[in-house]
Amino acid sequence: MDVRELPEKVERGGFVEWRNRAVRDDAVALVLEPRITFAGKGYRAGFSGSSGTHVGYSRAAYARVVAAAQDALRCENVTVIERNWLDSLNTLEAGDFAYIDPPYYGTSACYDNISHESLVARLNTAPFQWALSGYPSPLYDDELRYAHRYVRERNSEIKSSNARQRTPVNEVLWTSY
Repeated sequence: MDVRELPEKVERGGFVEWRNRAVRDDAVALVLEPRITFAGKGYRAGFSGSSGTHVGYSRAAYARVVAAAQDALRCENVTVIERNWLDSLNTLEAGDFAYIDPPYYGTSACYDNISHESLVARLNTAPFQWALSGYPSPLYDDELRYAHRYVRERNSEIKSSNARQRTPVNEVLWTSY
């Protein structure tokens, strides 16, 4: 990927072009999708005046992220796969590790292609080590067989509708090890 292709800011016309490139499976457009679309919701969510300008986006910062990802992928024993989450987890064995970052349970950004109950059932019988991130959840806390639970408070990236400031949220990392 040529980081010089990264946009500094995305206007409506540029957004449409990036979306069209993604439809053609353009690798750069696909890598950029979570960064230049509103709140990371993807090209299908449409253009917003804040697309590509939300907190933390800059061409230079994202170029560093892309370069670091490229370096990581050059390491030995790195495999990148694209398939259904359950099929992916079913290929893993003892000695493997999976980091799972699904759409967070109980949020409005949930997708219909993830069943959190099925995810819990699969992780409870997993022969591999795993780490799962999300918001505090009775489903995960009560049903998931985890070894450790780590909580980190951070400021929400999205301002609440009635507030002029970001509200703190807790993120949780559950691990099997």
